[in-house]
Amino acid sequence: MAKNKISLKKIALFLLLTFIAIGVRIIPFPGTEKRDLLVHYDWSKIIYKQGLKDIYFKSDWSYSPPTQPPLMMLSFWTSRHLYENRYILSELHNSIHLPPSSFIIWFDEHGEYLLLRLWAIAGDILSAFLIYFIVKKYLKKQKIALTSFIFMLFNPLSLFETTIWGQNDIISTFFVYLAFVFVSHKSAVVFSPLLFLVGLFVKPTSLVLLPFYVVFLLKNSGVKTSSLQKIFISIILCLGLTFIAFKPFVNEKNNYIKEIKNIVVNRMAPSSKGVSRASNSAFNIYSLIYDLDKTLGSKKILSLSLDSIGLIAFVLINIISIRYLVIHKKQNQSPIHLFFLIFFISEATFLFMTGMLERYFFPAFLASVLLMFLDYKNFGMYIIIQNIIWFLNLFYSYYQREIPWIKDLFEMNYFLLIRLLSLASIINFVLICRIYFKKYFPTKNQY
Repeated sequence: MAKNKISLKKIALFLLLTFIAIGVRIIPFPGTEKRDLLVHYDWSKIIYKQGLKDIYFKSDWSYSPPTQPPLMMLSFWTSRHLYENRYILSELHNSIHLPPSSFIIWFDEHGEYLLLRLWAIAGDILSAFLIYFIVKKYLKKQKIALTSFIFMLFNPLSLFETTIWGQNDIISTFFVYLAFVFVSHKSAVVFSPLLFLVGLFVKPTSLVLLPFYVVFLLKNSGVKTSSLQKIFISIILCLGLTFIAFKPFVNEKNNYIKEIKNIVVNRMAPSSKGVSRASNSAFNIYSLIYDLDKTLGSKKILSLSLDSIGLIAFVLINIISIRYLVIHKKQNQSPIHLFFLIFFISEATFLFMTGMLERYFFPAFLASVLLMFLDYKNFGMYIIIQNIIWFLNLFYSYYQREIPWIKDLFEMNYFLLIRLLSLASIINFVLICRIYFKKYFPTKNQY
């Protein structure tokens, strides 16, 4: 009975924390129903009214044509569908007196924007549970695992991204991390590539992890016949998902593969980035040296453009990461190795590759939280500093166009504060890497 009571208390605690976290995220803060969320509102309203077919190439948009992958656009359609059918709430109220009429009135006023943020809210909650189970599994310490759960639920960074900005990077990151977790479960590994693809079809931010993920999957699968069969099944599932995800948007009169290519190349890729710049509001090595949002990626140093230098940096980052993954001989050990490498690739890409938006650090975010709680003694303070810098980057990028004193604070004295934060982020990243390679990666003498 005691065990059952403890279990019920735990369930009650998790439910309470989750409901509080959801409650905080659904607060209609003044001024949040604008910018990106307003663009999402425009997309959702028009695709619900006119249908999904050829919607990527429709010309009459209030702000911009759709740039998000198919699963994200389907999510916007679903959000609008739920709002348009809100009369069900009134029918429930008339039948069972729930929900209360005050909620129905509130939802009628704020529901269409709330439902657009529904997917990011779900991403925050699911990510918190994922972090909890990983920390609990490997540390076997309930209090630390619960603290990690609370930290993720109420992290100012994820709250700002979800509640204020209304972006959906976190839900994409969740599926990509789940794909890595599934690789280590032999019975579920067949679904891992499918989960990774789901993440990319929500938001392509985690594409930077694709080369490392492929090697990680192949390394853990081996070359056995059963493993090759699972990989073959995974490929079939991924092709099936691609067909299902794009089908509502494709004109059936045209070649299906060409239509998908057209959507990816002419909408998702260029429209989301625009003109190539050294840094698109990202605090990284380029904002340390050049003017933020102004210096083009085509600017040359010693006959190499900044874009080329960034691409070379990305290739080197992956070579270093894959090398450490391949030569690491120990099996079934702490997940710190995997999550450090995910953090290393994602954050190094954010710091050293051109064209980075202020939100493109998100593939490193969950890994940073996991590193913090799996080894707080070594990584804790550095990860907290990193989270603060990321938050300030989001805060500046969101408000600098609307609140003059924020723009002045960050940009006065020739972008001094931005350059200091960029330098601090690079130094902090180097220190985190130094700690890991010094403590965790075995030397040749240990093999």
